[in-house]
Amino acid sequence: MKLKWLSQLVMIASILPAMAVAANYTLTSNNGYHTSKQASAYHTSSTNDTIYMEDKPNISISAQHPEFTLQLKSNPTTGYAWFLRDYDSHFIVPIKHSFQAGNAKLLGAPGYEFWTFQVKPDAFVVPHQLTIRFVYIRPWQSTDNGTQMIFRITTEK
Repeated sequence: MKLKWLSQLVMIASILPAMAVAANYTLTSNNGYHTSKQASAYHTSSTNDTIYMEDKPNISISAQHPEFTLQLKSNPTTGYAWFLRDYDSHFIVPIKHSFQAGNAKLLGAPGYEFWTFQVKPDAFVVPHQLTIRFVYIRPWQSTDNGTQMIFRITTEK
């Protein structure tokens, strides 16, 4: 009897870190976001920002629309999450980070992390090339072992 209880305790303890990571995300409903099967970049009618996915890492941002959102495929139930590793804080401001579960109603199914940024007005005085770097890791692992994603932002007047 004690062995069964101990094995259940070990099983629960092994999934707690993944549950803790998943709990740190803001779960959202559809909120106007589109699935990966739709266009890679589009304007949303509600927020007027542009969403870019992993297949479009080169982004041009104009002063008329300085806000944009990056969509990254993610599965927090595995313990993995995207972490903002590097960006130029003189010209870019992170505004919002959220997670949207995928369409599948399966436990543990992947979804998307949405990272919203705003380019500061100083970035449009002259053209700039900026970089935003993410790493997909478990919080307790080294960033050297993670998957990296780099977006290159070009500002234009």
